[in-house]
Amino acid sequence: MTAELFVAVPLIPEVRSLIASRRDALFNETGRALPLAEIVRAAEGARVLIVSPRDRMDAEAIAALPASVEILGTYSVGYEHIDLAAARARGLRVLHTPDVLTDAVAETAMLLMFGAARRAHESAELLRSGA
Repeated sequence: MTAELFVAVPLIPEVRSLIASRRDALFNETGRALPLAEIVRAAEGARVLIVSPRDRMDAEAIAALPASVEILGTYSVGYEHIDLAAARARGLRVLHTPDVLTDAVAETAMLLMFGAARRAHESAELLRSGA
């Protein structure tokens, strides 16, 4: 069975549902990272392949992808696990999610700084202990 999109990344149900509602997609049903051979087999006929940083897309892996794959997306901000030169040579478009976590990281940094300045952890421990 083939689909427009194969998602090799195990996803939470909400994200799977969103993708499935918008695209003809097949998903990694195993709940584990797939070895390259399984990714290649499952991506046969798909135009788009979505991987994660656990999936090393080096030159050998890119060469092994089915000819149908035109777009290689990563479910991550970084793309250091993808050999961009090999992808370019093959004519693959590579997608990633830059800046998707920028606000969350900044907010968490501020939360931690305020928490440290106000000794929030110590206060919470005192409350929990009843002191």
